Amino acid sequence: MSKPDKIMKSLGVACSPIFSGYSQFIYEAAGEQNLKRVFFFTREGIFFKQAFDAWQSRLPEHSKIEAIALPVSRVATFLPSLSGVSTSDLMRMWSQYSAQSMNNTLRSLQCDPDEFHFQLCAHKLKGGEDIHLPWLDRRVVNFFDDPQVKDRINQKRHYAHSLLERMLVQHGFDCTGQNIIVDIGWRGTIQDNLCHAFPGAKIAGVYLGLNQFINSQPSNASKRAFVTDANANNMEFGHILKYVRPIEMLCNGLGGSVTSYTDDSGEKINPVTAVKDEEDEIYRRFTAYFQRGVLDGISASAVPDAVTGPCLRELAQTAGQLLSNLVLDPPRIIAIAEGKLHHNETFGAGGYAVSTRIFLAEWVKAMVFASARKNIFEKAVQSGWPNGYLKRQLGGLPYTWAKRRHRI
Repeated sequence: MSKPDKIMKSLGVACSPIFSGYSQFIYEAAGEQNLKRVFFFTREGIFFKQAFDAWQSRLPEHSKIEAIALPVSRVATFLPSLSGVSTSDLMRMWSQYSAQSMNNTLRSLQCDPDEFHFQLCAHKLKGGEDIHLPWLDRRVVNFFDDPQVKDRINQKRHYAHSLLERMLVQHGFDCTGQNIIVDIGWRGTIQDNLCHAFPGAKIAGVYLGLNQFINSQPSNASKRAFVTDANANNMEFGHILKYVRPIEMLCNGLGGSVTSYTDDSGEKINPVTAVKDEEDEIYRRFTAYFQRGVLDGISASAVPDAVTGPCLRELAQTAGQLLSNLVLDPPRIIAIAEGKLHHNETFGAGGYAVSTRIFLAEWVKAMVFASARKNIFEKAVQSGWPNGYLKRQLGGLPYTWAKRRHRI
């Protein structure tokens, strides 16, 4: 094992209390619901399930609950969650992406924009044009009111709903009963989609953290978060929600994101995934060793004890502090890994987000001109994770100076 691999693994061991505490939170949430089966949403759910299995391995056999990985994503569940095809139906997406091209809108509906080329032209729309507040644009409204567009998307919607339902049942999910799901969090959009798609089901969601909800919540949904929840005034570690990219990277899984489902086999419903080789490469080079360390740390920790062990509040406090350290003063190796990552933003944004770099000429200018320094720090903020951006670009004492000067 190389030195970087050992560093990532040791960081995983150090961070294992985050995931052992989260596992106990999940276990107790399921117990409150009297449920013996928990569904873990891919992709982060693959790792969360592994951590949960490792945590449960120390329990008596009769106390264990079933953990199932569920292949879902925002794009795979959004279309089948719609009740129709209109601008009002699409507001759950547009409320999060207020500027969007028609190409990205159609891809988020599991549609190939080329199939709608004639209709787009007929309504004077260009597929690649970013449209601000699309629900107020008369061209967009007319496009989705077009009978041909409605019919074609509705056919896809009904078929997508059928495949989604069959996939869920295949995994033991109760589309008319009570379920509990686990995901990394932020707003719980996939859970919302499933609640809209199957109004007869009651779905309890368990998350690492929850940001402020944008859309109204389905009546058949409940949500709780382990570390921080902006909707429950639990914001001691709310700053974590500003810098979620490194957390997502460290909890990521191999194999790409689910985009839809297929029944090509005739019996079993299989997920269709979009695999990005660069993303999987980051997993193999960095994330895999971190996760291995986490699992080793959980396995080596004390057996959970409801009587003498720490309470959930103490576990959440420890997890919050570890996550804060991770995002506010990151190890440079994690900042470097995150900078190489292609973030999947297929839903809404329609592609992958890549971090930008600072070139040597910019650093030279920044040593002389205040305007050049300001430009660098603006880039850092725009990166989505300024602390990590500056840590990988600067490192050492220059990073410490920049962090203090700009209070990031």
